This record gives sequence, structure tokens and C-alpha cells, in this order.
Amino acid sequence: MMMKTLISVATTALFCVTAHANGERFYIQANAGSTSSDMSSCVSGRSGTTEIADCQIKGKAGKLLAGYRVMPHFALEASYWKYGTEHAEDSVGQVDAKLTAFGLGGALHFDISDDWAGVARFGFARIKTKTTTLDNGAASWVPFASDSHAKYYAGVGVSYAVTPMFRLHGDFDYSKVRSEVYAEHGLRMLSLGGSVNF
Repeated sequence: MMMKTLISVATTALFCVTAHANGERFYIQANAGSTSSDMSSCVSGRSGTTEIADCQIKGKAGKLLAGYRVMPHFALEASYWKYGTEHAEDSVGQVDAKLTAFGLGGALHFDISDDWAGVARFGFARIKTKTTTLDNGAASWVPFASDSHAKYYAGVGVSYAVTPMFRLHGDFDYSKVRSEVYAEHGLRMLSLGGSVNF
């Protein structure tokens, strides 16, 4: 009886330790921030024109990613990105291009101190641009074009362990984007967020 009890306790303890170790391999991170562009001006590109327009990015940006540590310091990640909306105005009217992406890549995690850590990311994303226009005098926005293409992304970040299971993050990410309206250019995202280990 005693032997069966000891075996049962040992098996339960081993199961809990294994489950805990495996659980720490998974994490989910959510960030919110802002995006800036390499372009201060752009070609509006509508109706075959090459008019130079003032460009800016408006709206909120952010990312949501899920990671799995295949090794203690290396993880595979799947991510969703929202870059905000690129806005341009020319003599014809206004152009908005909403930018989103789904990505797959790797993340190299490294310790800085007991509580601080760093990460370097690289991967490829399917970036989608959905463009709408509002001509001068028009009452509503209308669809103009949509585009989907694969581009690389890269980023670095630092994190602080609030608890063993929860971390605060500050990240910088860079990617390329193009559309039917805008020429290819770079996007820079600065964001803050948190992650939970499973």
C-alpha cells in the first residue's frame, strides 16, 4: 500500500513538473504603439498620374504574436500586425491604404540580467494593403485597389519580468510595404505591451 502511494505521489509530481516545463515554452504577446514611414511624400498614382502628394500614417498600430520555444533561447512565432492607415492628399482628393499582415518567423531570446531580457526577430509576412479613395466633392469613400505580397520583417526588443509568468515589453520592428498607390517603402513600428508564458 505504501509503495503504491509513493509511486502515485512520484508520478503526480513528475507529471506536474513536466507540464509546468512544457507550459513555459508557450507565450502570447500583445503590443500597441505607432508606425512611421520612410516616405515624407509619395506618388498618388491615381488615373495614371504621377502627382506628388503629402503622406502620413494615422490610426493605432499594434501586433499580436504567439510563440513556442523549441530551445531555451530560440522560439518560432506566428504574428498578426496592424500598421495603421497611410493617408495621402492630392489635387483629386484623398487616398487611404489600410495595412495589415500575418507573419511567421523566429525569435532569439537572451538574458541581460535576472529580470531583464532581450529579443531579436526575423521572418516573413504576407502584407495586405486595402486602398480606398475620397474624391473632392464626393460623399463617401469608395474601394480603389487591394494588394497582398510577401516581405521580410525584422525587430529587436527588451522585456522586464514582473512575475515569472508575465513580462512587459518594448519593441522596435521594421518591414517593407507596397501597394497599387504607393511605391515600396519601409515601415517602422514602436510599441509597448506584455506577454504571458503558458
